[in-house]
Amino acid sequence: MKNLPDDKLAALVAESFDSALVHSIALDSAGNYYGEDQSSKSISDASDNEWLMFLRSKADLIVTSGKTFRAESYRQSRFCPIVVISRTVSQTIDSDTSRFPIFFSTLEDCIDLIKRSGKVLLESGPNLAVELASRGKDIVIALSCPRAISEIEIEMVIADFYSGHLRRNLGQGSLSWFEFGTRQITLIPLIRRA
Repeated sequence: MKNLPDDKLAALVAESFDSALVHSIALDSAGNYYGEDQSSKSISDASDNEWLMFLRSKADLIVTSGKTFRAESYRQSRFCPIVVISRTVSQTIDSDTSRFPIFFSTLEDCIDLIKRSGKVLLESGPNLAVELASRGKDIVIALSCPRAISEIEIEMVIADFYSGHLRRNLGQGSLSWFEFGTRQITLIPLIRRA
């Protein structure tokens, strides 16, 4: 990796993985989290990819949805297993599951694996995050943007992305932004909206 996070950001990532599921989200300058191709590829750059690889290198398990799996053309990560939760995606699994994604048809089928896995990186749209939060899992957004955005913009992005089901945990104080290549990174703890 060309870019590595500074020590403070790396420590915040480690702390986030210790206390919650980390939900990786990239935004473009207009606040979109996917492009015309319905994937994040068209709104991301090399710095986003390096950030994602850094997050993956710290995870014990990656969890994604079938929709994200298809849109992003996933293959297995070199860092840890990928779990795909989808009612419509199926794939024959080789006996060496460390090399291929592991498929489950429902979240219920794999919730025990997620609970046992320690550091979990969520790479999906909002629905899976909301469903995991409804089962008591804490979520921290690892947000990558082309520029630091205001607190109001953060609130709007979270409200839009999670359809009002999750909100920022304001008890965690103000946000810190970190430069990472061409991107700005922040970590945002979320709580379920009562």
